[in-house]
Amino acid sequence: MLNQKQFNNAETLFKLNITNYPETANCYDGLGDFYLAKSDKTKAIESFKKTLPLKAIPGTKEKLEKLLEEKK
Repeated sequence: MLNQKQFNNAETLFKLNITNYPETANCYDGLGDFYLAKSDKTKAIESFKKTLPLKAIPGTKEKLEKLLEEKK
């Protein structure tokens, strides 16, 4: 859906995943990537921050650090 720019549908599915699996890091990481695709860096940061305490997903910490550095 992201590739087809169906942002509303994609956001709904990512949020539904979080509702159904609130302890799954991949859900928050995916939502963070969604927000990056929409250029919403603030919400991407929020999502990536929720990912880290749950599970170390390769690349998430680096994406978060890069976004935080850009916001300075």
